Amino acid sequence: MCSSDLGEILLGQAMAAGLRCVKVIRYPGIWGHSQSGFISSDNNYNHGWKLLTTCVHLRKFPYMDNENGIAIVPVDVAAALTLELLLSGSTEDGVYNMTTETAVTQRVMERVMAERGVEVEFLPLAQWRDQVFGETEGLAKDGTLQALRWLYDDDETGQPRGRHNHPLFAPQGETDGPKAVGNRISDKMRRNLAEASVELLTLEATIVIDKHLDCWTIETTGQPNELIN
Repeated sequence: MCSSDLGEILLGQAMAAGLRCVKVIRYPGIWGHSQSGFISSDNNYNHGWKLLTTCVHLRKFPYMDNENGIAIVPVDVAAALTLELLLSGSTEDGVYNMTTETAVTQRVMERVMAERGVEVEFLPLAQWRDQVFGETEGLAKDGTLQALRWLYDDDETGQPRGRHNHPLFAPQGETDGPKAVGNRISDKMRRNLAEASVELLTLEATIVIDKHLDCWTIETTGQPNELIN
């Protein structure tokens, strides 16, 4: 059992015994700033961003879900909503899953790359994995996914080892509770946040990704419109 799941079980038991004013916030993935697109080049905690930059770099993507994509919560949005939930005296206790409708799907990346005039290909996962992890030079330039390679290797069932906690394989599910996944804002979030705050979880994904890529390419190449070759 994951430590976060165990912690929430213990928290539930403590609350049932009378502990109050406890809130836990689970983030699906914290990205860069929603307006500037800045995300640290030594970002070692966002698997989704590592995945996308490697894909952009090599012009190769695995097939992606168009219904339940890689969740994006910009850091400024995460900070603002966290403060609102923790500092308000009227919000409910318990677990909050900061699920978001802003998500990277295959449709989003097809549009983003086409608008930049960059030709890419989408491949079955196994074929993509073999090509990407065989691109030693490409990975050396970007260096993002190598440490996470074990998540892509097959387990004894022939399925990706990290499919249960991988941004490409998050199944549809409930939006409340320890196992919450999906790109739907939970009823609990809607009840406890101001309407304007909920709208921050519905930012247009193509716009957010464009700003991230703009900032990334300037930082990496020094040119605003030149993706890494």
